[in-house]
Amino acid sequence: PGSGVSSPISGIPNGTYTYKVTNSDGCISAASSTSVVIPAQPSTPTVPIVGTIVQPTCTVATGSVIISGLPASGLWTLVSSPPTTTINGTGTSKTITGLASGNYTYTVTNTSGCTSGASANVLISAQHATPTAPTIGTIIQPSCSIATGSVVFNDLPASGTWILTRTPGAVTTPGTGITATIGGIPTGTYTYKVTNASGCISPSSANVVISSQPSTPAVPIVGTIVQPTCTVATGSVMLSGLPIGSWTINPGGVTGTSASTTLVGLTSGTYNFTATNASGCVSAATADVVINPQPVTPDAPIVGAITQPTYTVATGSVELLGLPVGNWSLNPGAIPGNTTSTVISGLVTGTYAYNVTNSVGCVSAPSSSIVIDAQPTGPSFGPNGSTNHAPLSVDENSNAISISVIPNPSNGLFYLSISGLNESTHMSIYSMSGQLIYTDELIDMTDFVNKPIDLKLYPKGMYFIKLVSKDYSHIEKIIIE
Repeated sequence: PGSGVSSPISGIPNGTYTYKVTNSDGCISAASSTSVVIPAQPSTPTVPIVGTIVQPTCTVATGSVIISGLPASGLWTLVSSPPTTTINGTGTSKTITGLASGNYTYTVTNTSGCTSGASANVLISAQHATPTAPTIGTIIQPSCSIATGSVVFNDLPASGTWILTRTPGAVTTPGTGITATIGGIPTGTYTYKVTNASGCISPSSANVVISSQPSTPAVPIVGTIVQPTCTVATGSVMLSGLPIGSWTINPGGVTGTSASTTLVGLTSGTYNFTATNASGCVSAATADVVINPQPVTPDAPIVGAITQPTYTVATGSVELLGLPVGNWSLNPGAIPGNTTSTVISGLVTGTYAYNVTNSVGCVSAPSSSIVIDAQPTGPSFGPNGSTNHAPLSVDENSNAISISVIPNPSNGLFYLSISGLNESTHMSIYSMSGQLIYTDELIDMTDFVNKPIDLKLYPKGMYFIKLVSKDYSHIEKIIIE
């Protein structure tokens, strides 16, 4: 039904039609001259399918996505939201690149103008930051005892774990925090990159140069050791195999540059020497270098009693005291012995002085002079020249004659007590060196004499009192303290 000269007709299914009109009088027109063709309804495209999503990388700031399930025929139009962008194309799939970080959906419109529903979300993440190159801090070089070096790195990624990679060698070190010390680095030149938790790799650091380990010098070789002598109080030692270049020997702080040296002025003791080279590396210590104490030089022999030649004995003798302990040799004469005193006899007229050589070869100063007088040649014996009778020994008269010195030792003032000697007697007093210091004539002796003698003005020591009479001679010792 309808009215008016025209009328739209809708809801016509697909097919081919002609139309007639019946007016209000019931009259029917002829069929329309033109067929009305209603085509089949065009299909709406399916929702686009989200495929592989490629996120931004450390070096690429944008992502991408593969959209499939697009109309197989004809031209289609992909529209993203947000923002609205339009991509025209053909085929069942399309890779969309250059996507900044964000959340996207896609619809597709086919050639019939039909538009699909929205796709699933396409989430593009923000690009990961690339770390800066590691900054080199303190470099510690190999030492005398450690063969490798180390380096401190700063400005490492503040969050997450990271990996430092050394080139050359591809040696990796994981860690956390903005600073790290990397040790065990052999000699060479290296650069480092850091990879952060996102896998982004920094540019290379500056060069890290690790020098060669300084060499430790060899142990000095101990050569000739010279021990102290009788006249030199110190010893010496020769050391060889010393480092090339400058060096210092310790103990002693002796410096030099030659391959060997002699250390002098060493007092007695045991030494172990080391060599320090120009790099400051110290060798191991040498074996023991033992410097002995200086040999002791003996004192000059002390001259004791001197026996002069007599009317019947042509030679004299001398007692030497204070000789060294152990074996010794007296000179002149190369007289051997090992006691602390000895008597040298058979001395002809002359002046003598003896030194002594001890068991280690040290020679003393000479003794004081020893004067041996000429043998008496006249008939008289005593210095008074009054007798022609040979003297008797003390042993022959020991039952009849008594001689003593009181006190002995003394302070220099003492008494000579004589009994049983009833003839005039000559008295002489000698020092240990044989010097005559006192003489007196004992005349008109009775059965007992107590003669005072004063030697206080003479040095302390041992003295000898010699008594000579016509029929008797005797020597008595006195010690002045």
